[in-house]
Amino acid sequence: MVKLFDNRLKRDNASIDEETRLKDDLYERVLEKFGFSSKPEPTLENLNRIYKSWCRSVGYDNLLKRIYYGRGETGPFPVMNPNDFVSTWLAHNTSGSCWPTAEALYQILTKSGYDVERVSCEMLNCGDPMRPNHGTCFVHLGGKVYFV
Repeated sequence: MVKLFDNRLKRDNASIDEETRLKDDLYERVLEKFGFSSKPEPTLENLNRIYKSWCRSVGYDNLLKRIYYGRGETGPFPVMNPNDFVSTWLAHNTSGSCWPTAEALYQILTKSGYDVERVSCEMLNCGDPMRPNHGTCFVHLGGKVYFV
């Protein structure tokens, strides 16, 4: 069960600062890895291609978080910045859990011209005090909303 919260984040890409905006060279490398020779048009067909490639090549793991805890590190979790996420994924094929993967996908889709919305939600209806405990994205396209 996925429970959406009313406090969904604004679809305002202008609010992304330069530090967390996906760099052009990384975006181009992602597109190349996904089989695109140039920036795709924001169509449903290309959304399906991007998402299929994403699902087949980007894992969902806690490896970097485990290393972080094992070393007793403090501060921001690894790969929360989409540039760090994409660089690490391209170099080592590691990824992260929902929040960094959702933000990286948000950045890729936004750079591809899609109207993307960040969404916070709760995966289990169990009264989790840490809720919302899951991040994902919606894409608004052709009057429909796609859960990616």
